[in-house]
Amino acid sequence: MGWGSSCPAGNLAFNTTSAAKQSQASSWNTLTFALKATSEGDVYSWKKFDAKSAVLSTTYNTRPSAPTSLDTIQHQEHQGLR
Repeated sequence: MGWGSSCPAGNLAFNTTSAAKQSQASSWNTLTFALKATSEGDVYSWKKFDAKSAVLSTTYNTRPSAPTSLDTIQHQEHQGLR
């Protein structure tokens, strides 16, 4: 659902390639992405995302090894993000 008929809902895309490359090169155990409005008080700045339809897709050039463990963690403040 968008803001109105002149501003319909749409898909957004974010290129996270550089962050993924840095995390791999630095041997990070985790990589976290946050979607955050510049101003939570500005009705034109914030967006609402439906967790049921959100997708993170990955394209790779070689088949990765099977993961050894999968887990999720609860939201927590990280580097000033809320």
